Amino acid sequence: MCGRTACSLGADSLRRACAYRDRRGRRREPEWIGAERYRPSYNKGPQSSGPVLLSRRHLQQDADSSERVLMDMRWGLVPSWYKQDDPSKMLFKTSNCRSDTMLSKASYKVSCCWLCVQLGGIL
Repeated sequence: MCGRTACSLGADSLRRACAYRDRRGRRREPEWIGAERYRPSYNKGPQSSGPVLLSRRHLQQDADSSERVLMDMRWGLVPSWYKQDDPSKMLFKTSNCRSDTMLSKASYKVSCCWLCVQLGGIL
């Protein structure tokens, strides 16, 4: 991703928009973790915070892999080999990657999550 994006839905509307079916086929809405940090915006750019939908297993190893949670996270990638506590002190930015090299660069070998953004005013 590059440039700017938007996510202007309120926290409850976004939670409903991210509904999913669990392993048993039940319709579920993801739990918001840290919902108080989320701020809707029409102008989200690299290094800003935004909602991310991910598997609960990223946070809790014994969780059902079909469970989803919403979290407000900072836009950018912290490589697995970066060992310091504060990622904002990285000397380089990893918010973008090139499609022809992203599979071969160690910086971009990470687990997957879904960024919640609006396209044309519709999530």
